[in-house]
Amino acid sequence: MSAVSAGSHTVMVCLFGYNYSVSTVTVNFGQTTTVSAEISPSGTGYGTLSVTSSPNGAEVYFNNAKAGITPVISNEVMSGSYTMTVRLSGYTEWT
Repeated sequence: MSAVSAGSHTVMVCLFGYNYSVSTVTVNFGQTTTVSAEISPSGTGYGTLSVTSSPNGAEVYFNNAKAGITPVISNEVMSGSYTMTVRLSGYTEWT
């Protein structure tokens, strides 16, 4: 990759069937920055679940257990059926 501006950047490495890797890297002007990432197979019966909202900051629940605040990314979610609820004050709850 070339022509990346100086500053802090988020790097995501992903490949189908593998857990992804996310890291933050600082690029200094005029210098080469190397990023190493290790990804591992996600395993049979598991997947990754990503929940976003607009605006961000909504509460996310899986089977009535709080999973986090959007954006939420959950690695190694076991395959199956779940009830997901997204709540944000001033907005209609989504299930």
